[in-house]
Amino acid sequence: MLWHRAAASLSLAYQNLAPFLIQKAFGKLKTMASIWIYTDDGAANIDLVVNGVKETLQTLALQDTYAVELIKADDIANISTSSVKLLIVPGGRATPYVKKLAGNGCHNIDQYIQQGGRYLGFGAGAYFASRSVEFEKGSALEICRNNQLEFFPGIARGTVYPGFEYNANGGATAANVLLEDLLANQLTVNCCRLYYNGGCEFVPASQSSVAMHEIQVLARYKDKVSSDDNSWSGAAIIKCSVGNGLAVLSGVHPEFPVNQFDKSKYSSELLSVLQEYENTRKSLMSVLINILL
Repeated sequence: MLWHRAAASLSLAYQNLAPFLIQKAFGKLKTMASIWIYTDDGAANIDLVVNGVKETLQTLALQDTYAVELIKADDIANISTSSVKLLIVPGGRATPYVKKLAGNGCHNIDQYIQQGGRYLGFGAGAYFASRSVEFEKGSALEICRNNQLEFFPGIARGTVYPGFEYNANGGATAANVLLEDLLANQLTVNCCRLYYNGGCEFVPASQSSVAMHEIQVLARYKDKVSSDDNSWSGAAIIKCSVGNGLAVLSGVHPEFPVNQFDKSKYSSELLSVLQEYENTRKSLMSVLINILL
């Protein structure tokens, strides 16, 4: 009899406790910090970006800490430092970003970063977050404008390498990138070859301005580095302090895993070079994510 009573008591206790345990479990899921990837008009190669980010989180053993979510322009209205740890704006075309996010969208992103959020912009996402854009100036593809976002208070100027075409990979190349101390010391190498197609270099409007002291060059295009001692020459990846937040902007693509490329769309020579530097690319992407998280 005593055994039956004890079993009945345990059963009743479990029934009372079960809803609480379920609520706690689901509560944790709901409050898991998110990494948002912007996928609205203009965004390209989303599969490569998502796979690259998830691969990096696994490398850092953070796959159970952050939920990767694909978002649209309308979702930006709900961005908050309490739930979103990092906003990633990928490559593609920046003009549709500007059109979709003009006004409130850009304001919400700016406030999110100012209040302690994190931003990672690749390619078009880097152009979009720079004060001024000079893209293919003097050509039929020319786009010159000032942007609402000013995480980099200078000029995003491109292209760096010739041959760019919209919706094509004819201008794609493996950019030779020199790593500055913050990256080189952690990776124990000082150079890398990374996928490039139409990205920018970062040119200060004035090197003496107070705002430029909040910017750190992380990597430079080797082919654009001048002979004089100019830390901004050929800036390819930069880190920007913005209020209480941070932004990392990149004209190259360390987020693309080479084994995820569609081999029918890229030359075997390009893929071979990228494969040679794949381990360095993975490590570099891990360092960049670590800086932001």
